[in-house]
Amino acid sequence: MRDSGSVLAHPNATAGLIKNLAFAGKAVETHSAQRILLSAPILALIVPVLLLLSWEVGVGAGIVNPRFFPAPSSTIAKAYQMLVDGSLFGHVYGTLYRVFLGYVPGAIVGIVVGLLIGTYGLANAMLRPTLTAFYTVPKLGIFPLLLLLSMSSIDAARNVPPGYVDVARVFKAPTFSRFFEITLPSSAAMIFSGLRLAMGQAILVIIAAEMVNGTDGIGYLIWHSWSIFSPASMFVGIIVSALLGFFLINAINVIERLALPWAHHAAHKPLY
Repeated sequence: MRDSGSVLAHPNATAGLIKNLAFAGKAVETHSAQRILLSAPILALIVPVLLLLSWEVGVGAGIVNPRFFPAPSSTIAKAYQMLVDGSLFGHVYGTLYRVFLGYVPGAIVGIVVGLLIGTYGLANAMLRPTLTAFYTVPKLGIFPLLLLLSMSSIDAARNVPPGYVDVARVFKAPTFSRFFEITLPSSAAMIFSGLRLAMGQAILVIIAAEMVNGTDGIGYLIWHSWSIFSPASMFVGIIVSALLGFFLINAINVIERLALPWAHHAAHKPLY
């Protein structure tokens, strides 16, 4: 009879056992990740569908007052009517135009300024306190996007692993090369996080501005519908604004997945 320590007595057998266990663990992890990826769209629909069904049943049972909270079926019918007459497209286009008119230049300036401040100590010492102070001041338009992305890019650049920078200095890499080959790739994941936050801020700010002083756009649609007591049209605007944010933020996720596949894999690795 072989004793229980016979496996440990043979290094080749022990190495083979460890290799097989590692391969099995990797296979289980890959299968789990694929299963979660395939089921994610279905899981994401569960909560919205349950909410809409509960809302519809509540209106039908008389629990929810349809004068203030029209049934989802009524809201969908109103949305279809607005699609047919073209009014919904006009409001969506107006909001999208204003969002990108502020978002694109704000993103470019914010990222560039933030990376420069985070990379160079003198610029960080001179400008970061001012940006931090301005960040808490109420503001509208392009300014919050600039500040949000600047602060995010600063933190990203300051968190570049020191070892990378030290190696570049030892090999006397030019400043231009250090910036584009070390600082920018190391900061990219945090920059995309800032882009997602800034997109949400942009949509909120533009819709709020349209409510206050707009002649079209989703914010105007919501406010005007409320003022004339047309709750179905108001909920169309609310739902469209939610869908707009969902699709725009997920568009940034797609761009990040294409640009930084390694970062996307690490961020979405399941814990269990």
